[in-house]
Amino acid sequence: MPDAPNEERSSTPTVEILLSTWNGEKYLSPLLDSLLAQTAANQLRILVRDDGSTDSTLAILRKYASAHDNIRIIEGTNVGVIRSFGELMEAMNPDSTLAMFCDQDDVWLPNKVSAALTYMSRAASEPEPILYCSRSMVTDEQLNPIRPTIDHHRAPSFQNSMIQNIAPGHTMMANRALVLAARKSYDPEAVIMHDHWWYLVAASLGRVYFDHSWYTLYRSHNNNVIGYSVGLTQRLRGQIEMFLSHDFHIYATQCRVLEKFFSTQLSPQRHECLAGFTNQGNLFSRMRYLSRFGLQHGTKVTSWALSILFLVGRYT
Repeated sequence: MPDAPNEERSSTPTVEILLSTWNGEKYLSPLLDSLLAQTAANQLRILVRDDGSTDSTLAILRKYASAHDNIRIIEGTNVGVIRSFGELMEAMNPDSTLAMFCDQDDVWLPNKVSAALTYMSRAASEPEPILYCSRSMVTDEQLNPIRPTIDHHRAPSFQNSMIQNIAPGHTMMANRALVLAARKSYDPEAVIMHDHWWYLVAASLGRVYFDHSWYTLYRSHNNNVIGYSVGLTQRLRGQIEMFLSHDFHIYATQCRVLEKFFSTQLSPQRHECLAGFTNQGNLFSRMRYLSRFGLQHGTKVTSWALSILFLVGRYT
């Protein structure tokens, strides 16, 4: 992974935080307080879309919005997290130059936005899609640290983004070019998750920076939409369950959306790699594909195991 860019900022970027809420009254205030306490707070706008909450979430949001003019609320109906973040991308201010996804139950350390800007300040005006992401600190419900998330030593890549998301949404910052590309192609029926789509589009058409440090307290509790396994036993159990029952064809489905919108913008090698993945053919053509491109997951062991599943047609 290359070091963070060293260029001086040409201007001061405006960062729009995209937050989707749903019945989040229990942890919402600590999150909002942590956003407002950012060292880069003067560069922030906070756009919140409520997904039809039935608790006091909206009352909390209205209270904060009345006290802070950089908070804007969209009161929506319940459409689910994937569609909700899609609507947030559509509703972004047209002059915001960078965007960040945000979950309703985390806490951001004060330097989270400024750390991302170290990588992304000059990317705000660049024409190619650029994404920043980092690690997190997993905590219990009371924010007591448990362990950091996995440190991905293999650099982000197009082939990795096709079958794995190493970029959790709550760690992301995207430039305007990425937001525009991602939202024009966003298909809530086909994308796996909003954050995976950002990673796939950025890895396909531009650049991805992975920061090995962490700036978010990721609160682990029973109501997480996407949880995180923290213990070795949990992780092993999760890997076994994934190999046995996971719906692997969703990766090919998502890649077909990428192919539909961006195939002409890909390099010849990436185009060939994508086409072979979305149209896998028979066993022999899948063998040729693995020989030519392989699969790139987090480790050599998982890459090898998933290659076997690919050979037997689990990704078709």
